[in-house]
Amino acid sequence: MGQHLQRMLGQDYRTVALVHTADHVPEIYPDQSTSVGFTLSEARLEPAEPGSLEAALTDAGLADRITLTDLRHTPRDAQGTPLLNGIRFQSSHLTTPVPEAFEAVIAIRTVTRDRTVRF
Repeated sequence: MGQHLQRMLGQDYRTVALVHTADHVPEIYPDQSTSVGFTLSEARLEPAEPGSLEAALTDAGLADRITLTDLRHTPRDAQGTPLLNGIRFQSSHLTTPVPEAFEAVIAIRTVTRDRTVRF
């Protein structure tokens, strides 16, 4: 979707990540016995990995707040590599130079399952 939006919007396109700092997340698990092919249940998360966006928010004392962070001017090491090098992706960790993938990030404390959706 981002590629299509970038083509349409050009210089006006902005990439914004949405993350959370809780120790759990609703996760999708493949299950061919269901009508939709998966089930949804709560997954416990390991502590955020050092260098990750979530760890940086926690270390800064912002884990319990809703924040909007501009990533365009984040710190880099002596070789120019961004110090933020990972982000949670549901219940797993994605290693990526975060400021090169996103221009901003909205962080919230937690995400919850919508109980009106029946899977």
